[in-house]
Amino acid sequence: MSLEKELGSALDRGKITTVIVDADDTIQNSSKLLWGPAFKFFSARVAEGTGKNKGWVLRRTRQINNEIFRRDEWGVHPGKYHEVAVRIADEMKYDPEKSWKLMKITMAMIYLAQIPLMRGAEKTIKTIQKTDRKVAVLSHSPQGRLELMRQGWNVENIEIFGWTTRQRKGQEAWAKAMKGMGATGREAIAVDDNLSSVLAAKLAGIETAVWIKPVWKEYAEGNAQDLIMIDRIGQLVPALISHFK
Repeated sequence: MSLEKELGSALDRGKITTVIVDADDTIQNSSKLLWGPAFKFFSARVAEGTGKNKGWVLRRTRQINNEIFRRDEWGVHPGKYHEVAVRIADEMKYDPEKSWKLMKITMAMIYLAQIPLMRGAEKTIKTIQKTDRKVAVLSHSPQGRLELMRQGWNVENIEIFGWTTRQRKGQEAWAKAMKGMGATGREAIAVDDNLSSVLAAKLAGIETAVWIKPVWKEYAEGNAQDLIMIDRIGQLVPALISHFK
């Protein structure tokens, strides 16, 4: 039996019609290909202007970014990046206007980037689609950024749902995606690297939830009991076949 037929049979048993996946660090390697180069650019320019070690500036930029995320979970909201620029300027004794100007360029590098799907993601999505199931992307990003990102993916017929970066991707976000896909909690599967988001999907009524081992330790806070756990998106299909056997 082919992989897609095996998956189709498994999803039939689970009465699954829709798979809803996160974008950043779930199906595309955003930490490495988006935030990594962008923060390196910002830190290198600040280091040039202050004489500071660029490695130190980069570490502090990342630390401050993570602190703000843990506090507010602003995601890609401009307010987060503005605060990073202001705090770095203060710590490094750098001109705050120049710091903010550099951060605007950094933001553009993140907002406008188009990167390919990570290894295994394209095959996984297409295998699911071949079983006549629908695939949607739900991200902690504005709709416009998702539209741009989708242009870098070599897949078709994917619905995308954005969410405000001022709030956590909680129950309401998952409920919105389910409604948009015409799926019930029994019929949908949630896939995300952020444990709090996966747990929110469960609270929204999605019975089958998959947590992918996260890049950020901030994404591993919570109780993962009763979740399907995998290390990367390429393991999703065999994990679902096993789950619904």
